[in-house]
Amino acid sequence: SSMAAKMPRAALVVLAWGIADAASPERAGDRTALPTFGSDAIFTGSSARYVVTVEAAGARCSVPADFDGDGDLDIVTVSSNDNTVAWYERLADGSFGPKKMISRASNGARIVTTGDIDQDNRTDVIVASYYDHTVGWFRNLGGSFGSMNMITRTAIAAQGVSVADLDNDGDLDVLSASSGDHTVAWYENLGGGRFCEVKNVVDTNSIGVRTVIAADLDEDGYLDLAVASKDDFSISWYRNDRRGGFTKIVIDDTARGAYSLVAKDVDQDGHLDLVTAANMEGFTQANGEGGKVSFYRNGLGADGALCNFTKIPVTAPTDFDWFVLSVWAGDLDLDGDVDIASASFGLLHQGGISWYENMDGNGTAWDRHQIYVTDRIMTGHYIFGGDMDGDGDTDLIAVTNGDNRVQILTASTRCDNSTIAPRASCCTSEQYWNGTACISCPLGSYLSQPAGGSPACVACSTACPRPGLAFQPRSCQSVTSCNDEVQSFARCDCGADRYLREDRAVCTRCPDGQITLGDRTRTPVDHVMSRRNFLDQTAFFISDLSWQGFNFSRCQVPTCNPGFYFEKVIHSCKRCPAGFYSTGGGVTDCRPCPAGSACPAGTSVPQACQAGNYSGPKAEVC
Repeated sequence: SSMAAKMPRAALVVLAWGIADAASPERAGDRTALPTFGSDAIFTGSSARYVVTVEAAGARCSVPADFDGDGDLDIVTVSSNDNTVAWYERLADGSFGPKKMISRASNGARIVTTGDIDQDNRTDVIVASYYDHTVGWFRNLGGSFGSMNMITRTAIAAQGVSVADLDNDGDLDVLSASSGDHTVAWYENLGGGRFCEVKNVVDTNSIGVRTVIAADLDEDGYLDLAVASKDDFSISWYRNDRRGGFTKIVIDDTARGAYSLVAKDVDQDGHLDLVTAANMEGFTQANGEGGKVSFYRNGLGADGALCNFTKIPVTAPTDFDWFVLSVWAGDLDLDGDVDIASASFGLLHQGGISWYENMDGNGTAWDRHQIYVTDRIMTGHYIFGGDMDGDGDTDLIAVTNGDNRVQILTASTRCDNSTIAPRASCCTSEQYWNGTACISCPLGSYLSQPAGGSPACVACSTACPRPGLAFQPRSCQSVTSCNDEVQSFARCDCGADRYLREDRAVCTRCPDGQITLGDRTRTPVDHVMSRRNFLDQTAFFISDLSWQGFNFSRCQVPTCNPGFYFEKVIHSCKRCPAGFYSTGGGVTDCRPCPAGSACPAGTSVPQACQAGNYSGPKAEVC
């Protein structure tokens, strides 16, 4: 049982995997052993470590997805030193093929995620790049990828990216976290992967923000946000107000170096908790750095509402996950509870890859096992789980920055031979047992397991709105969008008396006294993507911002008739008062009537006083 207490494993034996020397160079495709944790270890065996690549210069992130539609998991990787986005195909024999280039021009590529952005039943790639401040997506053409479709180039020092249906219209929107401007933002998918050029800013005071995710934390059917901010030591969540806005609630402002987080029901009470990595937590002058993994239990407050979070340590008080940068959560040892994996960079101490075994099933007792370390610091950078060998258990994709490696750490469990001898206990959460094999539901349907009933594949919902799309199985993420494109494009506009500031991608009010003229409703044909080139001549596509509703030139002072001026408060032409005059045109005030002249209300030309009469300045009559 997942709730049964477990004895600690046998003493940990750590094997240091050094950088390959000239006598035994390590290459992509190599299979080697991992350290043994005792008789019941899961990451062990003579071929437990599979090297996908040793040439991802400055490797940052790697995640799995089926890019070629053959039913198994491939991987996509981003590396910042060579500005590369690439994918690796899993072959029929279980190995991975050579690098397939997606882009060489993602300047400082930082993080990657996947999702069917254009709803064509193919998994696309979404990337955030640190140095060119961009977030963009690459369309899957069926095993190859098109040029980048740039969503924004105003995510200053982009650090985080994720996808979710935030507006409940059935397609995937994109979120970004950018540390250079301390901003959390999201970008609306207007349909077919065309994104609104106007950034929806959630927060501009998340200091040094690193990660943003979407999860329905309060269980109201609408996706909330959770954020880790490194430089203000905060873990926060943002309540979705169901009208497109978010309200910030700080959970913890003492998580020093908060860097990564994921949402998972760790204590199995039916509510999504948050698992976090804080890379300087526990810092002292003596140790020079810190590193702690924690989870925040999502419970009921005094008012009976969810999102009363309680911090539970995962890393032991006397232990450190040195400068930990990434966490992932899932059942690694197939005992029915949620374990945690981590990647630690190690500024001054040795980093690497670890997993934390959930010892009591509810997340209050943990046993840490180091899986992979190197003989140098500044190494572990990202960790993600997936069934990479198709046997029903979860393997780990480990990204180690200091040695430019992406590798698969293969789990050894009771399901190891399930591809040869299938059994019900090795079906994944999205499969059911038909008596002879584990069956996955086809696209457009998902697995339903009613209490007391038999599992079955049921059609994905087509109702509108569809809350929580991001947490339906991937087989539902390609269901035709219920988005009303006409309304979506009409909303993607700065509106009356506003224009788009290109350097920030936000709408700004026209200068004082100016209004917009000739406003009309935007339609899909007004969204034009033009081809541009990076410095290395790599092509990308970006909105040309030709829509008149964005242009500053729309902001102007209307032309008024002689004797009138444009009144800025009421936004209309108004007659000049007595003692003033106007020759008309685009003016926002009337001129004082000169001495020796008369200016009744509405004067366009001052009237000179007749002989024998006089007047002072601003006179109505002589």
